[in-house]
Amino acid sequence: MVTRLKATEPAFTGKYATGHYRGIFTCVCCGAPLFDARTKFESGTGWPSFYQPVNRRAIATAWDTSEAEPRVEVMCRRCGAHLGHVFEDGPPPTGLRYCINSVALRLKQPGDDGSAAIQAVVGGLYAAAVRIQARTPTSRAARTPAAVRRRTDRGRQKGQP
Repeated sequence: MVTRLKATEPAFTGKYATGHYRGIFTCVCCGAPLFDARTKFESGTGWPSFYQPVNRRAIATAWDTSEAEPRVEVMCRRCGAHLGHVFEDGPPPTGLRYCINSVALRLKQPGDDGSAAIQAVVGGLYAAAVRIQARTPTSRAARTPAAVRRRTDRGRQKGQP
């Protein structure tokens, strides 16, 4: 409801409202990287606050005139999900406070990029290949240089008319 209907979660109820984290906060709808956890700060507002996005292209902004006082809405640039609002009362170096709804974010912790799963699969395939190779008997005679030359010579003879 928050991301698609531009609602706001109640203050101090969100999962990421307080505390410090490691990793990248991504869009809950599409998984686009939005904010680095190192840019999160305690603003005392009841919502997670960041002083800058991961990059300028991660978010889109637009004027929000739905309340009595106009403010700047923050959206995911990839999917258009409503994230929250940005205000000009943040800390240095930007002076901005991206006040974001916790339910619009998902924390992607370091090492949670799927590479561990890929490494496990590749490692399992390699281990299986090694076991198969170990079980396959190769006679000592087939490995000698003379045997290799004979196989090569036979292949050449078959190709000749």
